[in-house]
Amino acid sequence: MTEFHEKPVYHFDVSMGVYCFNRSVIKKLSKNKPYGFDQLMTDGIKNKDKIRIYKFNGFWLDIGRLEDYQYADEHYPEIKKKLGLKQ
Repeated sequence: MTEFHEKPVYHFDVSMGVYCFNRSVIKKLSKNKPYGFDQLMTDGIKNKDKIRIYKFNGFWLDIGRLEDYQYADEHYPEIKKKLGLKQ
């Protein structure tokens, strides 16, 4: 053996949270046609639209996933403290 590499570690930024759109973006969308957020971003990049992102380093759960929803339900008092909510 002349070289060895352990499994790589990957770090990705992901889309999550609250999305804010200018009304002009919404007006461009076709009514009654499926159009996902991923397509909106792909089209925005292709059209050279101004898209701003903000990094978030706080607490986050994807409660669209059953495991995270159950965790949030079971640990609500603890999570409230992390979010700065009153008891």
